[in-house]
Amino acid sequence: MKLFVRTTQEEAIISNLLLNKFSTLKTIRDTTLDKRIEAAKVVSHRNTGNSDSIWNNEYPIFNTLPKKAIMTVCNGLMGHVMSPSLNWFRFNSINKNFYPTDKIAGASDYLENVQQSLLQLFSVTSFYSSVKMVILDTIIQGTGILLTIDDQDHGKIHYKCVDPQFAYIGEDAYEQVDTVFREFSLTALQAYNLYGDELPKSIIESYKSGNQDATKFKFLDCVYPEGILYSPLLNKSLNVTIQKYAHVVYCYEGNCLVQESGYDELPYHIFRYRRETTEHAYGVGIVMDLLPDIYKLQDFSRTMQTGSQRQSEPAMFFPYAWQADGGVNNNPRSTNYVDMNSGTPYSLASTLRLDSLAGVIAKLEDYIYEATNAKLFDILMRTADVQQTATWVNEIKGESLVLMASTMDTLQQEIIIPVVMRTYNILRRMGYIPPIPEQLKQTAKYGQIKIELEGPLIKRMRSFMQANGIIHGLNFIASVLKINPNTSVNFDWDEIARGGATAQGLPQNMIKEDADVQKIKEQQLQLEKQQQERQQMVEMSEIAKNTGNINLDHMNNMEANPGA
Repeated sequence: MKLFVRTTQEEAIISNLLLNKFSTLKTIRDTTLDKRIEAAKVVSHRNTGNSDSIWNNEYPIFNTLPKKAIMTVCNGLMGHVMSPSLNWFRFNSINKNFYPTDKIAGASDYLENVQQSLLQLFSVTSFYSSVKMVILDTIIQGTGILLTIDDQDHGKIHYKCVDPQFAYIGEDAYEQVDTVFREFSLTALQAYNLYGDELPKSIIESYKSGNQDATKFKFLDCVYPEGILYSPLLNKSLNVTIQKYAHVVYCYEGNCLVQESGYDELPYHIFRYRRETTEHAYGVGIVMDLLPDIYKLQDFSRTMQTGSQRQSEPAMFFPYAWQADGGVNNNPRSTNYVDMNSGTPYSLASTLRLDSLAGVIAKLEDYIYEATNAKLFDILMRTADVQQTATWVNEIKGESLVLMASTMDTLQQEIIIPVVMRTYNILRRMGYIPPIPEQLKQTAKYGQIKIELEGPLIKRMRSFMQANGIIHGLNFIASVLKINPNTSVNFDWDEIARGGATAQGLPQNMIKEDADVQKIKEQQLQLEKQQQERQQMVEMSEIAKNTGNINLDHMNNMEANPGA
């Protein structure tokens, strides 16, 4: 569907502007492409056998440790950060004064219902498998791309990991990705189901002729900030939508536009492991950093494998009389025919020091395993250490996980928060999520909804940092109270108790909301007040009784001694 009616000239101008923009993005991307291809090659990533893929460069693998390390990190992130078996995130809202959710009646229940709706959706779609591939792309070659597709015609949401081979990205002045172009191919049947009669005549004829799957046609998907396309010839901006991001699909076959629409939020989510330069929008992955070490490891491992074979199955030498062939072949199990005084065959002894080479390989393996952060997940998954105390193990886990903080923050800011919020907005527009309660809407006006990760990895990191702070703080408070007990009024013991329980990983549903705690305190105060009133009445009654007894005794004494 096209929002604006265009002349043929305007459509041609938009097509040319988009192709020029695409050419620029492609030139920028190609400056980093070779190294990213190398990184994928050394760990056999995306090697599908497709001859058209740039990733299918065969590279002999003699040591699988780099691949194992990468998979350990990826599986560790998925299992400990966003597993389908976990409530791995939660919503929290604050108003312009940073007033938290649990101070707003009804907010927690509403946000918890929204959270469960999203978790259920993620579990029945391709969300988790797509995110896992995005993480692999990011760790290996620096940049992973997730596409969230809003299929309103069928009331569905689809998630897709975009092959970096076909994606081209650009940034705004603040280094935030705001432009994504993606090449893709469709059969005539697939194209017609998506774009219908907007397709060029040749594709429609292919669809109607019965050759629906015989040929694939190339398209260019363009998402960019609305208003950036300007035509000097027409002296005006060529708008596509009234929304924040314009979305145009260009068809190479007919040199025409087959779709124009828009988005309120960017449908592409870009995860960069580490930014190294502002000259382009692409990241640098762990494997890219470790390429020299991985090449060295593979070379040494190849030598080790060949040397082991030479020792176990050495080359043999035989007299020419057996077969006068000439030449020397020192490969394992090879045969050489030479001139010998004796007619007795002998083997070629290897002079390679395999024990020394094994030590070098072990050091390289350990370095690569640790540099990829795979060892951190090994520590995390180790539930006990027979040589050390449980406290020591927990401290090591906490300190090690802190090293993952920057990666977790990038993952949260570039993938998790945008995807969760876009999914929330789509479901809200589709009517699958109830409207925000009026009280929450009013209280949180001009505020924001935050997303906090709640997976085991994040909880351990948060617990380590918060628990240490609380423990040190309590030790300080205890020493102060010994000197002056009156200083206890400076501390909010309820918040200390809540913060300590949260830091130790106690689920939020086991901690009462602040409003409920206040009600209980009011009831306790009322009960104490009633008990005090009863006690006062009893005491007054005793006083009155005792006073009456004293007066009565006095009167009796007066009667018994009238002259006294």
